[in-house]
Amino acid sequence: MSETTRSAWAVAAACGAVGWVLLPVTLARQELGDVLSVDALAILLLAVAWPRGRVAALSAYVLLCGWEVVRGVGAALMDQDPLLYDLSYLLRHFVVLGRDLLGGAFVPFVVVVLASLAVAVAVGAWLLDRGRRGPPSTWVGIALAVALVGWAAGGPVRFSAVALGHNLVQSAQVRGEVASMVDAPAYDAYGGLTLEAAPDLHVYIVESYGRILLGRSGPRARWEAEAVEHQEALKAAGLHSVSGFLTAPVSGGRSWLADATLLTGRPIAHESVFNEVMGRVDGMTHLPGVLASAGYETVLVRPKDRARPGVRLRNDLAFERPVFFADLGYEGRPLGWGIIPDQYTLGWLREHALGASGRPRFVFAHLVSSHAPWNDLPEAVDDWRSLGQREGAAEVEDHGVWEELMIQLGRYQRRDGHRGKRRANSDHLQRYGDAVSYDLDVLTRHLLALPDRPGVFVLMGGHQPPLVARQEDFDVPVHVVATDPELLEPFRQNGFTPGWRLPADGQPALRMEGLMSLLLHAAAAADGELLPVWPDGP
Repeated sequence: MSETTRSAWAVAAACGAVGWVLLPVTLARQELGDVLSVDALAILLLAVAWPRGRVAALSAYVLLCGWEVVRGVGAALMDQDPLLYDLSYLLRHFVVLGRDLLGGAFVPFVVVVLASLAVAVAVGAWLLDRGRRGPPSTWVGIALAVALVGWAAGGPVRFSAVALGHNLVQSAQVRGEVASMVDAPAYDAYGGLTLEAAPDLHVYIVESYGRILLGRSGPRARWEAEAVEHQEALKAAGLHSVSGFLTAPVSGGRSWLADATLLTGRPIAHESVFNEVMGRVDGMTHLPGVLASAGYETVLVRPKDRARPGVRLRNDLAFERPVFFADLGYEGRPLGWGIIPDQYTLGWLREHALGASGRPRFVFAHLVSSHAPWNDLPEAVDDWRSLGQREGAAEVEDHGVWEELMIQLGRYQRRDGHRGKRRANSDHLQRYGDAVSYDLDVLTRHLLALPDRPGVFVLMGGHQPPLVARQEDFDVPVHVVATDPELLEPFRQNGFTPGWRLPADGQPALRMEGLMSLLLHAAAAADGELLPVWPDGP
């Protein structure tokens, strides 16, 4: 083999290797310098220069590149590096989500992906075997060129091994913190709580309702106009409102972790922590437990939850009346990821669960119509019952499986500017705004149709939306509505402002784990009793 041919093989091998290192760029849409792995390239050079250590070097290389792929996917979906400790817990959720989205095509899709990775690894190893016979100067030159490009594109390049080590240390720390999190002695003040005034307390989670709607890239003008409409409609009915921001523990998905954070008053940002906390929930102080002890009827509403392979119905916090998919008796056309339009769920709830009662109620409802991918959006109707009939369901565009996959994974962003900064596709962002607007509209109608009872009603986001924009912002809007303005005084004292409008750069009033203490403080304040508020949790 000539010197020129060996050099050509070396260049081809290096380019193939660099392609592996840059794969997370495509997945995460990040700055090039944020994901260019110096140590992965160094390992490849070691494999070339030291043939006897090639197996060990390539094994380390595959490990680091695998970590970068996991990190890239996590950054794209959740705006944060996933804990490796979490992966064994999250795998089941990814399988269930894949089956929900792709149906019978899920298994072939996984087989194709795994086969493609295997072929890529085999081709890369073959190229490296041929390329290592090239002159070392070729590899050194390529490494220097790649490092220079990485520096010019985004600043200092990344050391994958350092990030991997930090993740492993953080995984160990998180596991060690669960015991103290479960105990939370600060919540001992809620033991034996009695609430004489006992206003109703409702919490409605609007899926993916995040601060991005109020940013420059979002439909802010429309949101502000609609916020005024909601505020005026409620005010005309004698209802009062305040608004603010909370900082959620997650972004882009994993709504159940945000729900658990709110309901337990503990920061649950990882699936592993969720499983360990829920496994030890008996005897823990949590919001539905405290209110149930004070005489409240507790109602859990999860319209998407249905038992199926890999999924069981869960009521970890022992709500007195859980309402799941099958309980709603919906026979209309499936709409979007959530299947049941939220207007139907809220109407059913008023008719079947919120009638006359001598007991105060705590209602926790996680709505679903604003869940991604926002391609099948319901429309508000005059009679919610018509939605439960097939002929009453709105016509929606029918996408094929693979086109649907592209909608969800490939067409959410486009690059803007020489640095490759991500900006949401305007049409996609508009559809996301439509979905949130629908939920806020039907929730306003719902509040106006509720029985005339003293109450505090919280309408809030659970997390920022997935795959729309990298905001590095975990804040979600919160609107608190009450029948009596005095019930809102604790919220005003803790950073909430009158009305529905919020400044795009407004600071969060508290973290989501702090909302539990504020809600209990507000309920007790109606009796003249002062309970402590921990804005950042206990």
